[in-house]
Amino acid sequence: MIKDEFYYLDNSMKKLREEVLFNIYNNVKINHAIFNLTDLDIYSDDSSFFSRLSKSVRSSFLDNRVILTNEQEECLNVLSKSNLFISAPTSFGKTFIALEYIARNVKKIDDAVFVVPTIALMNELRKKCYHYFGDTYTLITSDAELEQYYSESKKIIIVVPERISTRSFQKYLDAKNIDFLVYDEIYKLNSNKGNNIHNNERLIKMNYTYKYLIEKSNKILLLGPFIKNVEFNRSKIKIEKFITNLNLVYNKIIFDENFNDYYGTTTDKRFIYFDSPKNIVNFLERNIPALPYVEFDKNIIEWISNSIHPDWYYIEYLKKGIGIHHGKTPIFLRKYIENEYSKGNIHTILCTSTLVEGINTPTNSLIVYDKPRGIFELNNLIGRVGRLNTKKPKIGNIYI
Repeated sequence: MIKDEFYYLDNSMKKLREEVLFNIYNNVKINHAIFNLTDLDIYSDDSSFFSRLSKSVRSSFLDNRVILTNEQEECLNVLSKSNLFISAPTSFGKTFIALEYIARNVKKIDDAVFVVPTIALMNELRKKCYHYFGDTYTLITSDAELEQYYSESKKIIIVVPERISTRSFQKYLDAKNIDFLVYDEIYKLNSNKGNNIHNNERLIKMNYTYKYLIEKSNKILLLGPFIKNVEFNRSKIKIEKFITNLNLVYNKIIFDENFNDYYGTTTDKRFIYFDSPKNIVNFLERNIPALPYVEFDKNIIEWISNSIHPDWYYIEYLKKGIGIHHGKTPIFLRKYIENEYSKGNIHTILCTSTLVEGINTPTNSLIVYDKPRGIFELNNLIGRVGRLNTKKPKIGNIYI
């Protein structure tokens, strides 16, 4: 029998995991029994029969190089029987669970719909889906693609909330049931930044879209960051809750009032968080980087100079490997900065929450320059530091 709620919030276990992760990242020998106890055996190099058998059972259908944790397997087990909400830290692999579920149920999933909060995440997820399912599913992210491939039998539709309410998508979904719905960053349905009319209208539209989608879906997976208290009492649809604090990476938090080594390098890439674009400008006026120019795409510099302004301050910082990313940065330039950061041509991004909420690009270090708007946002920021790498784990640094 499925329980209504699955809580994995043992604080003593959390503390033990942190100690184990610290030892893993510092190459300290660990007893294999400890790996099993803490659900961190994905880091274990134990080659015994039982260890290999356990890992083979948890081997991913999606990628045979990936071994799922026991808690990830439990999520998939619950999802096979019921709708599910997963609340977990960023490193838990929530999106991977959604993709894994599709891989395990390809024959019975024809129409899958992912709702993500930003266009950047939509494009990022499209790349992953193309890599894993490009031969099986047609990927849809726009009205034009939906019209072109309307009659294709197997589709993965990836949209932001505003796009799913367009006439083309409404027409398609009115005539269909959704086999599998994945709604990411579900907490944003109850997140109203300010009381202006635009924010209120967007929030209403997002909630209407959510209600419309869950009522048309055969299977529902809701994803969110680590939130302890979530209720679905207003819906008649039964949704199990899986809430865990299992963190699979180790990050070191450093409090230093005198910290001033802000800018990164190609081997230590950094985000610097500010609470507003204005504070980024003020910071740059006080902290002019004495950095050399990096090897860079001269075409983009020329294009920006000709199309925007030759003296725009973004240009000088781009030449030094520094990107500026916030809500007022043109969208094309945001995407360019994200791509160049992932390649290593940009080593430092000065950003607001627009970046950390919008993409899953990992960073080696995070500098929290301004005070976040609460513990929730701070945890969301910290969750962007480091990414799971069982072969070459590397400590992420958070400077506050």
